[in-house]
Amino acid sequence: MGICQDEIRNYQIAVIVSLLMTVAVRIYAIKQGNFASDPQTGAKFFGIVGASKVFIGILLLTVLYPGDCAGFAGLYGVIAIIIGLLWLVKAKALSQREATTGASGSEMSKMAAEKVSTNEIA
Repeated sequence: MGICQDEIRNYQIAVIVSLLMTVAVRIYAIKQGNFASDPQTGAKFFGIVGASKVFIGILLLTVLYPGDCAGFAGLYGVIAIIIGLLWLVKAKALSQREATTGASGSEMSKMAAEKVSTNEIA
């Protein structure tokens, strides 16, 4: 019985760490304004934490899962993987927004430069 208690305690510690990570990521993203002004940094941030969250979810479903303990049903590994995948999707969306913003920004710069040059001619 002592082995099961130790395995369950280790699983619970990993779940708590993962939950704290989720809260910390959310707080940091809010403080950064959801990376509206710097989507490239947001893409890197959510890519790293998303991959980490998926990794933690896999650990919770495999190595840390106390499978020998009767009656134990831990589903948080699946939830962690889903949250991690959502963060990876957010990272992809932020990187695409950066690409779109960068393209339209350079397009606007070209248009502004043409307008200035036509005003100088007139």
